Amino acid sequence: MRDIQWVIDLFKRGIRKAHPSNVIKENVRFQNDILMVKNDRFPCKNLWVVGAGKASAEMGKALEELLGEKIKGGIIVTKDGHGVPLSFIEVREASHPIPDERGLKAAEDILKFVEKLDEDDTLIVLISGGGSALLPLPQEGLSLKEKQEITRIIMESGANIEELNTVRKHLSRIKGGRLTQSAFPATVITLAISDVIGDYPHLIASGPTVPDPSTYKDAKDVLIRRGIWEDIPPSSKEIIEKGLKGLLPETPKGGEVFWKRNYYYILASNEIVLESIKNLAENEGVKTVILSSSIRGEAKEVARVYVAIAEEIRRFSRPFKTPLLILGGGETTVTVKGKGKGGRNQEMALAFSIEAGKIKDFYFLCAGTDGTDGPTDAAGAWVDGNTYIDALKKGLTPENFLKENDSYHFFKKMDSLLITGPTGTNVMDIHMLLLL
Repeated sequence: MRDIQWVIDLFKRGIRKAHPSNVIKENVRFQNDILMVKNDRFPCKNLWVVGAGKASAEMGKALEELLGEKIKGGIIVTKDGHGVPLSFIEVREASHPIPDERGLKAAEDILKFVEKLDEDDTLIVLISGGGSALLPLPQEGLSLKEKQEITRIIMESGANIEELNTVRKHLSRIKGGRLTQSAFPATVITLAISDVIGDYPHLIASGPTVPDPSTYKDAKDVLIRRGIWEDIPPSSKEIIEKGLKGLLPETPKGGEVFWKRNYYYILASNEIVLESIKNLAENEGVKTVILSSSIRGEAKEVARVYVAIAEEIRRFSRPFKTPLLILGGGETTVTVKGKGKGGRNQEMALAFSIEAGKIKDFYFLCAGTDGTDGPTDAAGAWVDGNTYIDALKKGLTPENFLKENDSYHFFKKMDSLLITGPTGTNVMDIHMLLLL
């Protein structure tokens, strides 16, 4: 039966393709003191591991299963609730998306840890989405409280991940290539699970182990463009202005000697999950199309595009006929104006239900592959052709919930939240529109 439970089951099965237990096993091998990543080989005398991100602990678990006692030690920091017990690597948990003292302590300890390495050491860095917030190591003169404040201001402005991380890198002592800089002369091998559109290494977890193409000017331009330059803490402005004047060093750009022993591999991305879901659905006889793995923009506006596509298919059977499963992936944003609670996926689903009055016989699921959507316990939410009318019957006005950015409480009342718990991976969001 093709219903919402079928859609949810497809989502859960599809994201397993990007789980660290699968991608590490597929891409990493170790034999006779030689570490093999994809087609590259690295002689390893002393092997150490550090990492940050929502998937980093599961990545560490998969690596320990492969390398065992060959790992001499390390530190991983992940989001609260995403940790797993490891034997050779210390796992810590910290707050996300707003950083906290635990993340600060972890970042300090990781930096001290890698600074002690020498040319006989090989450092594996496990990077995944969420790493930026989990490695808050502010530049001198900027407090954690101020870092928390500027993070909140930028996120609520509707800034996308590239804009947010451009600012983060220029207020940090560990992001934007500075982790590799500190680990030199050790060999640094990064294994990454991408949570950014385009899979750009310098944006994944703010690129602690790759050259940074952005500048202090870019950071200031983001803050001015978003209309929040005057709202950020004075200490943040001072750091950026000093950087613009050359009084503070720029992030490493790629010509430095330490990049000669630096290697970077992306093991999983949104695209492989979309392909996995497509294959699963078509094996069960449902025609499936992938729109894009790079969907971005304001969540409620993206919802209107999905509605327009569905209307075209319903009215004119173009560009496809039903039944049809439409897939999309990426990362939208929400400009917060209300005082409610929710996330970008819940907001998109709510906006879709409001706009989809002429579409019948559908199911629309929006969910984060990490099991988290905004500051909530839900991965996302789903709607169908009856959601809007059923809400009115319950005395709820969907438009009011959308205006207040309160999608979480709307879907909680409608019993339409998707709650998965931590999934062990993080490759942005998945949108699934089933037209019957």
